[in-house]
Amino acid sequence: MPSKKKISEVEALTERFKNAQVAIMADYRGLNAVETENLRTKVREAGFELRVCKNRLMKLAIEASGGEKLNGVLTGPTIVAFGVEDPVAPAKVLTEFAKSNDKLKIKGGLLEGKSVTPETIEQLAKMPSREELLARLLGDLKSPITRLATVIENARGKIVHAVDAVRRKQEDAA
Repeated sequence: MPSKKKISEVEALTERFKNAQVAIMADYRGLNAVETENLRTKVREAGFELRVCKNRLMKLAIEASGGEKLNGVLTGPTIVAFGVEDPVAPAKVLTEFAKSNDKLKIKGGLLEGKSVTPETIEQLAKMPSREELLARLLGDLKSPITRLATVIENARGKIVHAVDAVRRKQEDAA
């Protein structure tokens, strides 16, 4: 008979899996307290959530949320990163941390409920973040307006020069 604590944890995890665009699982075996705190600091700065969960409870939560089964991923100690707004940020942080610290091994995860491999997560980490894409979009939207303002300014300058030339010509004629 499952305890109330485990039932409530599965319910909370189910909600996290339902709301997350990405959930990345990693093996954190061998990380010491300082390394773990460094990882948590990077996670907080990037604005996503990192949790250590029992694999059996995670399996139940994934099934309840409608996510695909993660064959072979939920074995050994597992840490899971939930990206709600930006699926790229967790992938970038965990991939960069795994490159600098060989004790963290990305096992796989879920991207919009579909099972993904560590290779897919690495590809996701190479994509521009949400903020970068928004900045590019803003630049692209601003560009035509800037060009229009430049054309108008140039036309205004030419009109001023033409009027000035006509004025000088009239003064010379007078």
